[in-house]
Amino acid sequence: MERMKKIKCLILLMSCNHSFFKKEEDMVKQTWLKPIVDNKYDEFDYMFYTSGPTDFIDYTRHIIYVNSPDDWESTFIKTKQALNIINKEFDYDYIVRTNLSTYINIPLLQIIINSGALDAYKNNTLFGGQLIKNNDIFYPCGNFLLFSKHLAEEIIKSDINEIKADDYIIGKILTNYRKHIFKVVNINYGTMHQLYSDINDDLYNKIAISYRVYNFDSYETYYKLREIHEFHMLNKLHNHMLNIKIDVNNVMECLNYQNNVYFEHNVGFKQF
Repeated sequence: MERMKKIKCLILLMSCNHSFFKKEEDMVKQTWLKPIVDNKYDEFDYMFYTSGPTDFIDYTRHIIYVNSPDDWESTFIKTKQALNIINKEFDYDYIVRTNLSTYINIPLLQIIINSGALDAYKNNTLFGGQLIKNNDIFYPCGNFLLFSKHLAEEIIKSDINEIKADDYIIGKILTNYRKHIFKVVNINYGTMHQLYSDINDDLYNKIAISYRVYNFDSYETYYKLREIHEFHMLNKLHNHMLNIKIDVNNVMECLNYQNNVYFEHNVGFKQF
């Protein structure tokens, strides 16, 4: 990645130094991320991020190393430090923060990013996945978080440093700053097992599709099972999505439909 290259959207993928996730990085680069890896989308670039002994960017391999723990409970610290590095080094408009078990529909995301429909919200709104409530805090599920450089700055400057998952803390920060969180309903929240029977053309209009086998990253046996089942599902899903047929008019109608927005505790819901 060229340093300080102007891009519309940076795809930021959370990883860690476990061998399973390194294999999953390679799988992602061979499937939905490949057109960006091959520089076929001028609007996009990508970075994985993981822990390391010092803060460092490997531009050749597209990896950001941050001096933080690599466990699940420390993901907010890791994400906050990665955002701090990114905002110093890259010129971008939006970030999509995702994980390695979510399929991002890049052609659909390109339409949304280039439409300009998000620009009016960019300083005060995060677009996210399934909304969860915990201790009166609404936060979006961390498989898909779309937000602007301005909101990244809000996250970075926050003095909240709790040892908890980053999606929860990001929701807490934005609530404190009275920023909005819009739920994107065009996201597939189902488990991988549901996808076995639900891979169909409806997925073409989903901006993100989760294919994780287990909800918790625990024992080594789980990683072995995830490697077998998730990699199979990713390939099956990708082969289906190669035939993608997006109805651009339908997408733009959804983007321009303002009546499907309401607020409860500073949380909004908007359909893409």
